Amino acid sequence: MKIHKKTDFQHTIRQLNIDTEYVIIKPNWVCNQIGRYTDATLLEWLFEVLPQKKILIESYTPWRGLEYTSGENDCLETDLEKGKNYWDFYKQQDQNFLKETQIDQVMKKNEVEYLNITNEVWDNKCVNPDLIEREFIKKYKSIFWKELFSYIPRELYDKKNKATFISFSKIKTENSLKKIFVSGVIKNLFGLIPHPSRYQPFHGMNHEMVHQSIVDIFCLYDSLFAKKVWISEGIHSIVRNNVCDNEYIEKDKALFFSGTDPIEVDSAICGYYNINANDIEYLNLIKRNIK
Repeated sequence: MKIHKKTDFQHTIRQLNIDTEYVIIKPNWVCNQIGRYTDATLLEWLFEVLPQKKILIESYTPWRGLEYTSGENDCLETDLEKGKNYWDFYKQQDQNFLKETQIDQVMKKNEVEYLNITNEVWDNKCVNPDLIEREFIKKYKSIFWKELFSYIPRELYDKKNKATFISFSKIKTENSLKKIFVSGVIKNLFGLIPHPSRYQPFHGMNHEMVHQSIVDIFCLYDSLFAKKVWISEGIHSIVRNNVCDNEYIEKDKALFFSGTDPIEVDSAICGYYNINANDIEYLNLIKRNIK
């Protein structure tokens, strides 16, 4: 679908019939470079059309805008436990990111809460993992990264039956990473793993673990919330050939995909780019993992 105007965007959102007390929205905030974050304008369009109480959720990254010294502070990139020593740095990162992108103004105007998953983990505000595992095994057969059961904030768990979970992702094509091909609504949930950098161990050597990590975090949140909506957009900007030497930005393509079935939404994105969705390993793993 092509969406150029706010009215068309909001009409499409209304057709999704979101009727819960809360909406839990996962945007895509890698860093403050064009094409790598869900921009303030689109967030405002979404907030305006949703009368519910709204909560944005994300985890930290060391690349959100402030510079840091690589080498000296390598644990900023790799380690959840040691990264806690730099908690103030990450808080400042997010504050600067939200201010520079003007997302903070949009959130304030629309009374949107921001809940950072890494904060909740470091602040010991997560649910007993046994509770999360019991929810998980109702729908899915297995999980590789069992530690993920320990990373669900109490606030999200307490609201799960009164909320609609929305993956509001940005489209990126990843031609060099054949385990992903296209970053859409399912890959977007990878950012909910609270480690400030998810390269190790969640990508693994030569990215051999990234497909399993995507499956695990997706299945975890999919099992937690009964009501979900899946949105992927490339309205204002799209990163093509992400992290490749020939990376470039496409602007104003007006691409918009949405629905209640995440595999269908991601498959539609693949179809647009002439990619065979059956070649994407994590989509196949999800299908095989459903009970």
